[in-house]
Amino acid sequence: MIIGNESIFVMSPNAHTAFGRQGLLFVDVENGAYVKTNDYHSIAFAAAISSVATRAVRCADFGEAHQVELLNQLVDKRLGIVCSPEKVPYSHVFQPFEYIVDDIARWRRNGEQALLRQVAPQLLSELTVYVTGQCSQGCPHCHYLYRQVRCCNKYGNGLMPPSMLDAVLRDARGTALSRVHLVVPPDKLHQYSNDYGAVVAAHGLGFDIWTSWSEEELAPSLGQGDCALNVVVPLMNGGMPQFELNVAVRYHFCVASESELVAAYGYLDRWPEVSITVYPVYNGENEVFISDNMLLTEAEILQQHIGMRGIIRNKRMNANAFGELYMFANGEVRAAPYAENLANVTNITLSEIAYRELLCNDGAWLKTRSSLSGCSSCVYAELCPPPMPIDMMLGLSRRCHVE
Repeated sequence: MIIGNESIFVMSPNAHTAFGRQGLLFVDVENGAYVKTNDYHSIAFAAAISSVATRAVRCADFGEAHQVELLNQLVDKRLGIVCSPEKVPYSHVFQPFEYIVDDIARWRRNGEQALLRQVAPQLLSELTVYVTGQCSQGCPHCHYLYRQVRCCNKYGNGLMPPSMLDAVLRDARGTALSRVHLVVPPDKLHQYSNDYGAVVAAHGLGFDIWTSWSEEELAPSLGQGDCALNVVVPLMNGGMPQFELNVAVRYHFCVASESELVAAYGYLDRWPEVSITVYPVYNGENEVFISDNMLLTEAEILQQHIGMRGIIRNKRMNANAFGELYMFANGEVRAAPYAENLANVTNITLSEIAYRELLCNDGAWLKTRSSLSGCSSCVYAELCPPPMPIDMMLGLSRRCHVE
């Protein structure tokens, strides 16, 4: 590589830089190419290139042998280029990212609660509604299951009156709410889907139905059009129900052991035309299974190709929770099924509840992987998936096998 006196080094728009206990990492978030070094003399270079909006530095400022070697490695991996200032090919590199969550962080620091209250309604996009806390399914480990995937449960007691849901949605008209997930028990699938679905539709909102698997036949009409039918199949009793799948239904298999995982993937092979998602779930005693199947290796992290927008998102918010609230039959509302109760809709509106979530220091919406003790000093913190319900259930402080 020939470097002239006026040459500059410009990072690729897909290159992400991180520093942590493993050293210094440069990685292309689109194709996984990376350079990692423990040469702490290179930190000044990394700090300089990360602190300017152009992501460009003068090569003459970094002419020491170890720095030139690092530049060579970055160019060889296509993580950046050396060129003259007038020939920079990355026009969009000079566009710094600006996100509303940056404003939220600043408002929180400065105590500007009026601005937080103003923006909160526009951040609420989805609402999961558990219409009843009465369920006769008897699914194994129900207490663990409903906090990891949308399914019927025995929390909240009683039945939510349709009038309560109607009042909540009427008050939410000033928000950005656009989708409602109705969670109903299978023995009341058709009745509750019709009753509560009509309430949601009357407010012009999209909705879908979530229920647990049972022996009863599913009505194909529920899985057509804009209203999708989602069926959770809990395989946590070690047995695999044998049944024919409906192409109009979305299935969610919950597995807690290797044998259940193999059985679920058997359905994927047999029914390629059906929508099937497999969820490893925690049942209170399968930590080894979760470690073997959920924790990522270094190679798996680098090959995720999440893109620069994914990096920006992981720095600022929890994409697995942001913008969603969960309402139980008794009116309690949480920011995630595993989280603490924020308030009750019989007392305040969803807008006010969203505002309370923004004020939470340990809230689900803004909980990033960098906020967890095991991830805060890791170079891969912004490459790994954001915290998921299973992480919170297990108290996982990290999501990988990387030391």
